[in-house]
Amino acid sequence: MLDVHQPHHFAHTWKDFWIHLGTITAGLLIALALEAGVEALHHLHQRHELERELREETTRNLQYSRDEMQYFGDRITIVARRLVLAQATLSGRSALSAGVPLLPPAKNYPRHQRPDTAVWDNASRNGTTALLPEVLAQVYTDTYHNAEIAALNSDEIGKNAQDIAAFRRSIPGQTPSAGELDPKQLSPAQLEQYLDLERKEYSLTRSAYARWRSLGYSMDCILSEPASIAGQGECTRKKRAEDGPVPF
Repeated sequence: MLDVHQPHHFAHTWKDFWIHLGTITAGLLIALALEAGVEALHHLHQRHELERELREETTRNLQYSRDEMQYFGDRITIVARRLVLAQATLSGRSALSAGVPLLPPAKNYPRHQRPDTAVWDNASRNGTTALLPEVLAQVYTDTYHNAEIAALNSDEIGKNAQDIAAFRRSIPGQTPSAGELDPKQLSPAQLEQYLDLERKEYSLTRSAYARWRSLGYSMDCILSEPASIAGQGECTRKKRAEDGPVPF
């Protein structure tokens, strides 16, 4: 709030009037400039703080993507093994002739399931994303959109896992924690139902791997490349070319 005080004595001549008017105008302009400068410095500080927090969140999510890719890469081998065993049983072939994939070594995977989005979500709510350079804001918008899709994919996998657990509970002597299901215990109708569930699991798991891999490319490029849409596109294309297609 700017206060303009009444002069201590009245102007008696035009010269005094113009001096007073010029003094007041100059004071107002200086005050407005100082206020604008302080606000600009505050916004600059907010922008730098937001960029730092976003880089920290992106660094965490990059590690999450690597962990999730390792998990889903092994998980898809397990699901493929179940599919081959069930299909072999349904067709009356032996597991050996069907070429059953070997189970990957047992591991304790660091699971995250969903990317961290708290910093971006908060900045979107309070409007501070508008302080970012336009190109950088667009890069982050695209990246967090992919993060949202990865989170939805995790929700679908969780729902399908519940369906598989419910199916296993319907089989006498089977519980979700009883180890690998033996397809030989199932009737042909149950095998068909089980195959449908595992095919969906395979599709969702493959999609999750691809989504986390793509998200990892985006985050890696944000941290290592200049913030330009063209630079981001070239960076992600280069990384995809280096890794090749999804290996399943």
